[in-house]
Amino acid sequence: MPDQPMELRLLKSRIRSFQPLRLVPYDSVPISVARFDEAVIFLIRHWPVAFALSPLRLQALAACRGAMEGEGDPVAAREVLVKAADEAGLLP
Repeated sequence: MPDQPMELRLLKSRIRSFQPLRLVPYDSVPISVARFDEAVIFLIRHWPVAFALSPLRLQALAACRGAMEGEGDPVAAREVLVKAADEAGLLP
């Protein structure tokens, strides 16, 4: 498969990354999340069980997956991630 054009690689990197967000899992050290793949992993592995079925968490998961794949609005994905993290008490 030929290399992707530089413009496409730069676009993909912008879509997949965002301004770092500091999250504090319960009884753990703070984690800095700055890419949508990291956000998806955090949403799946580190999210508090009490908020696992929260509509905001589910929206954040879908939005971050979409942004990670280059679909959807990355700014909106980060915003819903922040709202879900606030709801779950994960912001410092």
